[in-house]
Amino acid sequence: MDALLAIIIVLALMLFAIYRKTSLDLTILLGVLMTSILYGRIAMLPSDAWQALKDYETISLVLMVYLVFFLNNLLQSTGAMKRVIGALENTLTDQRITIAAIPALIGFMPSPSGAVLSAPFADEIGGKTNMPKEKRHMINYWFRHISEYINPIYPGVLLATGILGISYYRLLVSNLPVMLVYTATGTAFFLLTIKRHKAAPKTIKAKDIATIVEGTSPILVALLLPLILKTELYVSLIAAIALTWALNRKAIKDPLKAAKDSLKWDLLALVYLVMLFKTILDMSSATAQISGSLITLGIPTTALLIALPLIAGFLTGLTIGYVGLTFPILLPFLQTAGETHMPAVTLAFVSGYMGVLLSPMHLCFSVTQKYFNVELKDLYRLLIIPALLVLAFTILYTTAI
Repeated sequence: MDALLAIIIVLALMLFAIYRKTSLDLTILLGVLMTSILYGRIAMLPSDAWQALKDYETISLVLMVYLVFFLNNLLQSTGAMKRVIGALENTLTDQRITIAAIPALIGFMPSPSGAVLSAPFADEIGGKTNMPKEKRHMINYWFRHISEYINPIYPGVLLATGILGISYYRLLVSNLPVMLVYTATGTAFFLLTIKRHKAAPKTIKAKDIATIVEGTSPILVALLLPLILKTELYVSLIAAIALTWALNRKAIKDPLKAAKDSLKWDLLALVYLVMLFKTILDMSSATAQISGSLITLGIPTTALLIALPLIAGFLTGLTIGYVGLTFPILLPFLQTAGETHMPAVTLAFVSGYMGVLLSPMHLCFSVTQKYFNVELKDLYRLLIIPALLVLAFTILYTTAI
């Protein structure tokens, strides 16, 4: 069977499975099996599975995902974020900064429907200035997702580096301008349109500043070590865990239980299946054949890098979903002769993320929409233009460098 037709069938089946609300791990497993069959490698599936299992990139990626959840568990069990939020409220006088800072801070840690954690704060702060409910929702939602473009403790970021075999530092540097524009866009559309509520000046206490610095320091270590020292990501995660332990030794009552609870077997299996999917495509030379067919058909590369991740992101509502489904297929357009084209990676990553941001399948979107009890049409009216502007900037930025 033609390589391009085969991968279209595989992708269509996986997207249909997602549409039918099949879990992501089973969807990727279906893709693995269909790819093996259509590319004539079903008999070699055991050897391909072993090859993927022993691959350094797979091992390091699974380790990093485990370390991320271990760090997340420790931070949540110590109550560090709650203390930081309280200190922020005591310190900030401009309610526009406060209403954005709290979801942005909570967004540093991956958690399903994480925006609902900051929703009560956004609702309360917005209520003091009679802010419309849909704007409270949008500020909470938009700023909750600032850091997902570069945050090393999000599985989508980790999976992208693992599939491409690149350092976290390269992805961070390439995606950082988009994150800054995303922040500026949200500020212009959602914050600067709010009149500042005149509040009494607050006395900034050293205790609150210390709480903020201490509570955020482990995540900052995970972010900054690869940027400044160019360390491996698993090294910075171990350092962040060690710092969390040192700062909260008394609060961490059962570290062994935290370590055990951090073994998210379904997510680790998903990471492995994505790497197996990539291995099968590599071993069958499918990626080169697919690339050749698409070039022959004259389909613009930019269109592929935008459309495939955006559709997958919209259907799954998950960063790890569109990265896992489309990055292995797009590898010929993201890499040439072993060299990764970071502008292409950023374009694919951001396009997929815009799909996630606009997706009703995205738990943050759907759960907080119910919390604020607002109409979807009112939310999309506020969301679509800023999202399209970020995507437009990304296209210009990635085609100019």
